[in-house]
Amino acid sequence: MLTTKPLPAALVAAFPELELRTTVRLHPRPGRTAPGDSKLGGEFLWPASEPWPVCPGHRDPLVGLLQLRCEEIPEVGCPDGCDLFQLLWCPKDHEATRYAPLPRVVWRRAVDTIGHAAATPAAVDADHHLSTSAVPALS
Repeated sequence: MLTTKPLPAALVAAFPELELRTTVRLHPRPGRTAPGDSKLGGEFLWPASEPWPVCPGHRDPLVGLLQLRCEEIPEVGCPDGCDLFQLLWCPKDHEATRYAPLPRVVWRRAVDTIGHAAATPAAVDADHHLSTSAVPALS
């Protein structure tokens, strides 16, 4: 298991609040992934009854950016009843985010998506988001 070295004592003494923060460092690896795997980009688990979300400002489909299985990231503290974290975004500039991408977080139960997967629909310009041709797996 890969871990981050402890903070230098002098840095912790100067900024004690740093020691109180929990972070998770991901280690993406190129390779093929299944829809239910933790990953950057690619196919996400998605309920058949739920339409793929679109950006309210641009009307483009959101891009699936990050999917994490809660069992693999217990430090994050997933909401009760959820076992899957999904981060989607519109990669275009938005005034509401000071001209940055617009994120959307989804917490769900993987069992609610059994047998269904979805990739970002092709309407989004591929130059502005994560490529899904070689989807990195997370370990």
